Amino acid sequence: MFGLLVFMVLFSGGFVVTRGLLNVERATGPVQFDRFGGPELVLLFFASSTCGACNDKRLLAAYPAMIENVAKEALERKVRFATAGVGIDHRPSDAIKFFNKFGPFNELIIGRNWTNSGALRYLWGEFSGAPETPQVVVVARTLSDSSNWVVQVKSERVLLRLSGLRQILRWINAGAPIPTYALE
Repeated sequence: MFGLLVFMVLFSGGFVVTRGLLNVERATGPVQFDRFGGPELVLLFFASSTCGACNDKRLLAAYPAMIENVAKEALERKVRFATAGVGIDHRPSDAIKFFNKFGPFNELIIGRNWTNSGALRYLWGEFSGAPETPQVVVVARTLSDSSNWVVQVKSERVLLRLSGLRQILRWINAGAPIPTYALE
C-alpha cells in the first residue's frame, strides 16, 4: 500500500500522523509544499473504533464519495483541500487500524480519547460542538504566507458540522454541499 506514514510526531500527548495523499491527490492535485499560505478547506472526520455508527458499512461505503465531492468543490473554489481523521480512541494503534478502513487522510489526530488536540479545538474549544461520533466538521481557513517558514492561521471558521450517521449519510447522498463562504 502506497499510503505509508510520512512522519509521526508526539503532539499534546496524542499522535499526529500525516499520510501521503492517495485518492484525495487524484481529486485535488498534489500538495504544493513551496507555498503554505492561502485559503483551504479542511474536512475533519471525528470517529471511534468502538462506536457502532462509526463502523456502519453504509458510512464506510459513502466515505469516498464524501471526500471526492468536497475535494471537487475545493478545486472549483481554487483552494487547497485536506482531510483529517480525529480518533476518539485511547490507543493510537486502535485509531490507525480503524481509519485505515476508510482510506487515505492527510492527517490523523489520535490518542487521548476526547482530550486529543483535535477534540480540544473543535469539540471543546474555540470551535466547540457536541461531543458525538461520527461527526463531520468542514473548516475554511486562511494560512499566512510567510517566507521565514512560520505558518499561522490568519482566519478560520466552521462552515458545516454534521453529527450522527443519518445526518452525515443524508448530506453525502445530497452531494456533500458546502455552504458558500468568504475568507480574508
